[in-house]
Amino acid sequence: MNKEKGDVLSNIISGLPLSRIEYIKDEYFANTKLKELLKNEEIVKTIDDFLKNDLNVLKTSKQTFMHRNTLLYRIGKVKKMVGLDIRHFDDALTMKIILELDKIEKKSI
Repeated sequence: MNKEKGDVLSNIISGLPLSRIEYIKDEYFANTKLKELLKNEEIVKTIDDFLKNDLNVLKTSKQTFMHRNTLLYRIGKVKKMVGLDIRHFDDALTMKIILELDKIEKKSI
């Protein structure tokens, strides 16, 4: 496979109409602080880095030059804000989809 990780997911999500993307975000995440989280560029970058490093705390902290405890604090903050523990695959996948939906929504504005 020559394509980068996430290409398949990005292609699937980018094929959705903007109205469907907005519906998904509103329907499933209306009662969370998701919008607040997505506005925090530092947290979003941390999540993205963590996902790109295969949910590996040590690898992410080394690659980003971030102390392990700082990374764990930010991961904990995500869980506290939106109820997703991105150290676990299902929650990480949900967060990846949310980030992809948000990127598409921001591009269309």
